[in-house]
Amino acid sequence: MNLIELSKKYFNLFINKNINGLRLMFSEDIILRDWETSKEGIEQVVSQNQIILDNLSNFELKILNISQLENIIYAEIEIILANDEIVRVLDKIEFDQEYKIKKITAFKG
Repeated sequence: MNLIELSKKYFNLFINKNINGLRLMFSEDIILRDWETSKEGIEQVVSQNQIILDNLSNFELKILNISQLENIIYAEIEIILANDEIVRVLDKIEFDQEYKIKKITAFKG
């Protein structure tokens, strides 16, 4: 399975605010950590994603760089908000043996 393509699918679902599609990509014991919060378990992570997407009215997401080291994807992205503000993020996405996302760590900067 190509984890880079799977990660691109994740970002595409995020851009399209497809929360049900995101849920299908997550493992039951997924962990989400970013510069504002830390959530564990699929229900908490899906709920947090819904909050994030609800707060992002219109936005663009550009993948600037993406690489893989074993079961971990590192993606440097830009999120362009409706007011043209750019938020730069480094996402570290870890996959389990079933190709489900088990951990997302997001670094702002």
